[in-house]
Amino acid sequence: MSKILLPFHTDDISAFARAMCRQLAARTDVPSHLEMLNILARAAGFQNFQSYRELAIHQQDAANDANASQVALTANAKKLISYLDDSGRLTRWPNKYTVQQLSIWYLWTLFIPRHKYTEREVNEVLKAFNTFGDHVILRRELVNAGLLWRTPDGAQYRKQPSKPSDEVMTMIREIRRLRKLPKARKVA
Repeated sequence: MSKILLPFHTDDISAFARAMCRQLAARTDVPSHLEMLNILARAAGFQNFQSYRELAIHQQDAANDANASQVALTANAKKLISYLDDSGRLTRWPNKYTVQQLSIWYLWTLFIPRHKYTEREVNEVLKAFNTFGDHVILRRELVNAGLLWRTPDGAQYRKQPSKPSDEVMTMIREIRRLRKLPKARKVA
């Protein structure tokens, strides 16, 4: 497992030092590595090191997402984003083939890997994420692009594992940032 670097900052070094001294003065032995981490975290105002670690990782992830969203979107990705409403639903089927392909990749992210879907469940997901009322074309395009697999009788569907391009990943991050959309969801 790789080591995660966690920055440590305190607003008041004097208060921090006093809190450290109080905790160390109450001890009769030398603290272990983990005990020392907990002492440092408590002196900084956290319950323990684990709570500090979770907050620091969350802040790093948020900063990484902000940096990733600063990557320039392509004209096609901007066009697709303009076709989405505030809820992230596709308001129309794009005319341009390259924008259609980005639409299909976007819809592909709504499905859960290794989950078996019925045709009705696939339709429910697609109906929830388009407002123009043609879930059939979306389902067909997902299958034709090889992003959804279906049995010959169409009774069962599964998301196919695929590696989206950098353009697609940047677009999806930007859509999620703008719309606060879920990554994937199970159909009830």
